[in-house]
This record gives sequence, structure tokens and C-alpha cells, in this order.
Amino acid sequence: MALTANTNPNPNLVELTRILERHTSIWFSDPVLFDPSVDTEVKKRTSGQVSGECVVCYNNLLSGESSLSSLKDVRKLAGRPLFYRLNYIRQLSTTHLAVDLDGTHNRLSHCLGTLDIASRFVSAIQKQISLDDIEVKAVLVYAFIHDCFHGPMGHSLDLVKDVLWGPVEERVDKHLLLKEIDTLRLLKKHGREADRAKIPLWKEIRSCVAKNDKECEQIFEHLAYFADYSDVEVHDPYKAFLREIVDSDLDADRLDYIWRDHVYLTMSVLPDAAEIEDLICSVKVLENGRGRHLYYDLVHKDLVDSLLSKRVKYYSNFYEHPLKTVADEMLSHALYYALETVGAFGHGSDHEKELGEFADRFAYLTDDGLIQFLAEITSNDDQIVASSLLKDFRTNRPFAIIEKRGLHRQDFGHLTRRIASQQAKLDGIVQEEKDLIRMLARQKRYDFDHTVYREVIEKFNSRIYEPTICENDPDPLWNNKRLEHIPDEDTYHIQLICGDGFRKKFRLEKMLWEKLLTFREGEVHPFVDALNRVAMSMAGSRKGDEEFVLRIKRLLEKSPLIFITLSWIPGSSEEELTNHKRGLSRGGIRFHDNGTPVKQQPELTVRSSDEDYFLLLSAPSILQRVPSILKLIQETFEGLLSGRAWALWGVKAIDETWD
Repeated sequence: MALTANTNPNPNLVELTRILERHTSIWFSDPVLFDPSVDTEVKKRTSGQVSGECVVCYNNLLSGESSLSSLKDVRKLAGRPLFYRLNYIRQLSTTHLAVDLDGTHNRLSHCLGTLDIASRFVSAIQKQISLDDIEVKAVLVYAFIHDCFHGPMGHSLDLVKDVLWGPVEERVDKHLLLKEIDTLRLLKKHGREADRAKIPLWKEIRSCVAKNDKECEQIFEHLAYFADYSDVEVHDPYKAFLREIVDSDLDADRLDYIWRDHVYLTMSVLPDAAEIEDLICSVKVLENGRGRHLYYDLVHKDLVDSLLSKRVKYYSNFYEHPLKTVADEMLSHALYYALETVGAFGHGSDHEKELGEFADRFAYLTDDGLIQFLAEITSNDDQIVASSLLKDFRTNRPFAIIEKRGLHRQDFGHLTRRIASQQAKLDGIVQEEKDLIRMLARQKRYDFDHTVYREVIEKFNSRIYEPTICENDPDPLWNNKRLEHIPDEDTYHIQLICGDGFRKKFRLEKMLWEKLLTFREGEVHPFVDALNRVAMSMAGSRKGDEEFVLRIKRLLEKSPLIFITLSWIPGSSEEELTNHKRGLSRGGIRFHDNGTPVKQQPELTVRSSDEDYFLLLSAPSILQRVPSILKLIQETFEGLLSGRAWALWGVKAIDETWD
């Protein structure tokens, strides 16, 4: 809901938003033929026949705690259109298209399962300490709505987060939830409480859960704490344990999706429900000097280790499977090219606000709604690149993986310390030309052909293989240790700098594409010739239309079709790299021994020789089938990687003016 109007709208975005509204308005509408006085009955699936006028049945790990009177009220949300939309969003996004046909379960059943498990946590905690009615309702609401703002294809489109929403730090779904909460706060600040009924989330929670406006406000105050980690720690650390029921290293959300993903994908034997129930019943709320947190009984440590180890395995086998990753790249590039072609991207604060409002509406598409939306806006000849990507994505004709590089877990300590030292060297070199570089950065001069850039990079490259001494390292195992260059350094460094968004990654793809297009062997341009094959294939039945084929070639020249997949690097320390891939944060899972906190951390079955944080290079398979072109792509990419011009984006003087 916009509080101010844009007086100079982008007509392209206006038309796109109109199309979006047609695809998403159903989730904000009242029933047409259905009696609105009839409540949807939401219940656990049983072996018997389903009965009732309007029923939503689902499967779960643990039944909800029936003694909580508000549980039934929160469940009612599942029958409302705003949330029933989650039935059309698959929990594992593109997994069913690229990896396993059975990965089709939806986010609505997951949200209901998370709600039931959260109710069991609440019941266990209430046996120790008193929770007021608002706290219970807030936890249960958060458990159910924690995925409410997931857009189409779930996390797959997080790849283009920075393109649509700008430099937001949190995940898109958390960002959109916080925006909704902020809007409610602004409405109250400006005395416009009556307009809160126009906010879908407020409307539904007020209707189904809260007794009055005051109670609804209190629920939303808690939701703000839960969704924003800093709010919990700063404003009320004694409520941190409430957030941890739904959002922590081992919570209702994680317990449900580990179980639910296993049920559909049948990877291995899981602990039975009774063991999970015992784990939850063992939880205690204890103080540790920084607020109150959840602690699990130490006797269940092996069970915790087992559950989290399975999650690590799910990541390698499904969540981040290379074929799924390639499918995500095809979809995100199809979206980017489609929006770019219709002029959705522009400049200026008004445009950024307008694009943000479009993106917020875009997030209400379902998986199928996204495909329909893209099919509609890519139906003309100018959209041939996007429509070709979309067609191959939908029919499971993936790009070929032509390069795959990972980081060995045993090298995390070496890599993080070496690159921190290398970046410090580069910062020092840049200081010599700081004023000129800042000027070039503001002018968006990122071709790196400027003499200043070349000289900086040449100086940097001349020192890249020098050994590093770990002076004053807090870890005695590393202090004063001499570190030599190892091969994975560039793979780690480029992901550290460019893996946090689509724009930098896309700039790398353009740099690679331009180098390939200009490569010559005598009078021959082998990549241009290979691209002609791509253009002919995209032309299909119209390959005899020379003008159309030429048009495609021109579009291809500015639309890279070699995708560079970079992993997001969670930090610059060995601990951050290791813990993130294991789903752990510092002190994120706590144990007690007969009510006394103990310093124990989960021990996961992860081999140090295994690889994580993969860099992938993928391209249309018709290009990969030409051996000389495959070799050319690999060698050109290696030159781009080892040339290290991209390292300048990690320099603050450039990075702060990058976008």
C-alpha cells in the first residue's frame, strides 16, 4: 500500500503491473458463489473419508496441541485466499522440474505442519514458565505465516533479489513481511488506523485470530521482533526464545521440512515421531546473560546430530543440486531479459520506488502464475531470448554444465586468511589512485580498459602469489603461520565479492560474452559462427527468414547465454563458511544437562575433503557439443578469473558506487 503517489510513472511498469494484477487479484478477492459464512475446516489427514462442506487436509509429523484454544483460529488462515495461494507454490521450487518428479509438495502444508510443531513447543514451555495469550497467538501466527511472502518458485528467484528489490539484506520473504509491518506502523503514526483494513495480512489476522484491534497490534509487534533478529536482541532479549521456536538452527520450521522433504523424496530412515516429541518435550527456557533461549536436553544430542546431518545431505542431493541450480539460472535470466526488453529497469528514486511496488506485487504470483505471466509478456519477436529460455526451462531441456569448481572444506581456514590478506594488499594499491577511481566508479566505467584500472590490477596480480604470514591471528593454530598460494583462491574470492547479487554476476557474464564475441583466429570469429547455430535453432520454423535470424543474432550479442553461478559466501571467516553449510550459527543450538546449560555443539557427519560453495559455468548444449567452442569458453573464463579485474568490486571506493 503506497503512502505517496508517483507523479511520473513508467508506462512500461504500469502495463506490467496491470498484467500482474490480472494474475494475482484472485488472492485478494472475496468468494463469488461460495457462502462466506462457511468456515474452511482445516485438519490432519486420516485414513478415513474426508467430510465437511469445505475442507483442507494435510499430513504432519506431530499433531497440534489441542489444549491451545488459539490453534484452531490460526489454522483458519489456511482457508483464506491470501494463504491458500501457498498451495500453488512448491516447497522445493524447481526440484520437481530438474531433479526429482516427486518434489512437488507445497508450502501451505509445510506452514500447517510448522504450526502444529510450534504448538507442541509452546505446550512444553508452558509447563515451565507462563506465556500470556498474546505471546502464544503471536508464536502460532508466525509459525503459520513464516512462508507467507514466499514468491513464485520460492528461493529460486532470490537470485534476482537485488534487481527487483534493490540491496536488501534479508531474504525476500522476510523483507516483504517487514515491509508490511512497517506500513502498519506508518499508518498508525499518521493517524490512519482505518486504512489498516486494506493491508491483507492485518485484515486476515484481525478477522481470524485477534479479538480486537489492540490485540492485533500486539501480535504484529511480536511479529516484528520475530522477523527482525536485531529487534529481538536489542528491544527485548528475554523474548528471544519465542522467536527460536520458529526461527533458529533447530526449530518447528526445520523439523517439519526435514521430515516433509524426506516423506516425498524418501532419501533415508528418519527418527520416528515419538523421538521428535521427546526432543521437544525436553526443551527448557534458560538465561545465559544475554536473554532467555531454548535449550535441548543433552541426552538428545545424537538425534539432533542425525537430523542436521540429513539436512546437509538434502542440500547436496536436492536443494543445491547442480541441475536445479542450472534450472534456477535459466528461469532467473528469462525473467531478467523479459523485464529488460520491455523497459522495466530505469534510473532515479521515483523509478526505484515504482519498481519496488511492482516487485511486491510480483511476489504474489504462484509458480504457475509466474510461467503464465512470463509467457504473456514474451510472446513477441523481441522477446525471443527470454521465450527460448522459458520454453527449455519448462520442458526440462537444461543448459549443459561445462565447468564446476568447489571449495574444499579442509581449505576454509587457509582461504579465508589468504584472501583477507590479498584484499588488504589491493586496498593499499587502490589508495594510490583513490580519487580517480572514485570518479570513474561514479561514471559507471566498469569496462576495466582504463589505464588506471589496468595498472592497479597488474600490480595486484604481480603480488598474488606471495606467501602470507598470519600475524596476530587469534587462533594459536594459525598465528604466525606462513600460507602459500593454493588453486582455489580465485574461486573463493570471486564468490566472496560477486556472489551476493545478480547485477555483479551478470556483469561478469557480459564481460565473458564480450571477450568470446571479439575472439578471432585469423579472419575467423569461431564463437560468432557458433552463435549463428544458436540463432538458427531459436528461429525454429522461421529459420528461412533471414531478417528474423539476423534480428536474433543482434539480440544475442547483448544477451549472454553462458551463465556463471556463484555461491553466496556468508562471511569472511572459516567458522562462518563451515557453520553456514551445516545450518548452524554461533551458539545457535544449545543443550542443557538436568537444567544446567552445557557447552556442546552438534557434530555433523561432514567429511573435510568434501566440497562446498560451488562455482558453475553453464551454456546451451548446442554450444557445448562443439569441442573447440567448449575449450574456448573454458579458456576464456579462466582468463577472466585469473585476470582478476573483478577484484576491484571488493574495494570500498568502487563497491559503494557500484549500483
